[in-house]
Amino acid sequence: EYMTENTQEITFKDKQYKVADLSERAKTCWNHLVDLAKQEHDLRLKIDQLEAARETITKHMEEEVNKNG
Repeated sequence: EYMTENTQEITFKDKQYKVADLSERAKTCWNHLVDLAKQEHDLRLKIDQLEAARETITKHMEEEVNKNG
């Protein structure tokens, strides 16, 4: 989760770090990593949705072409 005013610690590679001890660059990197994880999650959901839609439309296409033959 993004660091907010209330964030006291973060966990990176199974180790706890106090936000107060992090450099500004480390804080920025952390926020990038959190955002990238969210984007990756969102893309995986989108891929699942696209695959489900393709499967459904493929079934509809099969039904249509099989009507005549």
